[in-house]
Amino acid sequence: MTEISRNEIENAFTGSFTKKELTEIAKEHDLKGLSKLKKQELIDFLFKNVDLATLYTYAEECIKKQRKLKAEIKDLSFEELLAKLTDEKRLKNGLSIPDSEVKLIEEGEGTWHFRIKNYNCQIDVNRRIIRHNCTDWGFRGKKEHILCKHMIKAISKIDDAETIVKRLILDRWVYL
Repeated sequence: MTEISRNEIENAFTGSFTKKELTEIAKEHDLKGLSKLKKQELIDFLFKNVDLATLYTYAEECIKKQRKLKAEIKDLSFEELLAKLTDEKRLKNGLSIPDSEVKLIEEGEGTWHFRIKNYNCQIDVNRRIIRHNCTDWGFRGKKEHILCKHMIKAISKIDDAETIVKRLILDRWVYL
């Protein structure tokens, strides 16, 4: 098996584990008082206080899955990538929303806020958060991590949309 680097382990912790799961790992090693730390601070603390072989064991399955998934999505088209995050109907409906119904409200470093019809779509790549307010998103999207038609359209309007979609596929994001 290929050697797994510290960087890959850290990326697995960042992308695949929730803060709660990382706190549980810390508790298993009698590391206490970590609940107030931010996620990255908690990861850094684990690397300082738990040996790399143990952290490797926690991250190994996530890393294997991520490597396999990276290979699977490497040559997919943008629409094929989106299809991994939604169903055929939502994908078709999202891409068919006229550009005239999409308004970019605000753009920052790795953040976008769109208005589509009467709905807000917010994407924060840095914090891996997607926030939206349509009914489909509220009933199904957030719970099942399925992009609705509005989010499909919003993401498609971002310059480096393919990279964002790959990150959505590979990492754990918060859907609000």
